[in-house]
Amino acid sequence: MSVAGLKKQFHKASQLLSEKISGAEGTKLDEDFLEMERKIEVTNKSVFDLLSKTTEYLQPNPELAERSMFNFLENDVRRQSWNSNRK
Repeated sequence: MSVAGLKKQFHKASQLLSEKISGAEGTKLDEDFLEMERKIEVTNKSVFDLLSKTTEYLQPNPELAERSMFNFLENDVRRQSWNSNRK
């Protein structure tokens, strides 16, 4: 952490402490800000859910791959036997 960041964190902590000791009320947040904050949280959750579901969707399914390979081999055998019967 940089010196400026450490200084900022120290200032926040000292401001909170002085508010608690003196009984002063903290800075009130604007309703628009609170609404934007809520929307950002919902968007963040939606993106996280979408990312996890996309990763789950893109992972190969070994059972499906095995079944597909079995069907391919079975069709290949049928095709070869059909070609040999044609001759």
